[in-house]
Amino acid sequence: MDQRRTDSAALGLVFALYLLAFMLIEFAVNDRAALLYGPEGVNGVYSAGLCCTALGYLEAHYAEKISLSTVAAMLSFSPEHFSRMFVKETGMNFVTCLNNLRMKRAMELLEKTDKKIYEIAEEVGYSSVSYFSTAFKKSFGETPNRYQQTNHHDP
Repeated sequence: MDQRRTDSAALGLVFALYLLAFMLIEFAVNDRAALLYGPEGVNGVYSAGLCCTALGYLEAHYAEKISLSTVAAMLSFSPEHFSRMFVKETGMNFVTCLNNLRMKRAMELLEKTDKKIYEIAEEVGYSSVSYFSTAFKKSFGETPNRYQQTNHHDP
């Protein structure tokens, strides 16, 4: 008789734990934004904070191979949802933002260092010097060589 009571109690405890786990999972799925970011959710104040986190990551890792999918996964969002939220908060898409960061850093390096163009291209995340030069000219209206010649300042 004691064995049945023990088995019954253990079964009840297991059932209670499964029920608790199920309720927590359901809560997390149904109210994910509030669970992760507070009552305002990702469509309110915290979406700006989330994008600040993404921007901080981009600023720290712009020279690496970065994709929208990677950053979205890091923040536990689908790429589509993260992309919409990023555009809403920053006014630009992810790739444009990343390229702007890279170009800004390239300008600084062209002005303050004697590095070769291919070294700067690689340092800011471009594997192709010709693509870097084309993107730079599109952004600033002159080639990186010309920019460096006219704007170089010794540190």
